[in-house]
Amino acid sequence: SCVGDGLTLCHVFGGDGMKPAGMSLREYHIAVQRAAAEKREGMARAAEARAVVLARAKELAHSLAKNGRQVTADDVQFALSREGISPAILGPAAGSLFKGKEWECTGFVASSRVSNHACMIRVWRLRK
Repeated sequence: SCVGDGLTLCHVFGGDGMKPAGMSLREYHIAVQRAAAEKREGMARAAEARAVVLARAKELAHSLAKNGRQVTADDVQFALSREGISPAILGPAAGSLFKGKEWECTGFVASSRVSNHACMIRVWRLRK
């Protein structure tokens, strides 16, 4: 499942959480925890720097997700562009778009944005 805010070994290395060769299990766990902390700090800085556009993007996400509809970051960025707001303005703050307990991840889909090179992105819906 992709639901939850915690970073597990599977999230970092996939499957069975294989650690890099030559690294002790203790070192590995410390590195994962440090990486998770740095990720949270970076997301907070990005969200603060783009607070106004992020707030609008979150409003659009909620609007798009009405009636149980599933939504992606691509959907929100498309909606921003229809309002004349370049998706590039959101930048790394997009990582905080679905942050919060009101959202749940329902799966993954290939991004339709050419600049994302069809990378897998999460699909979200509002919790019931």
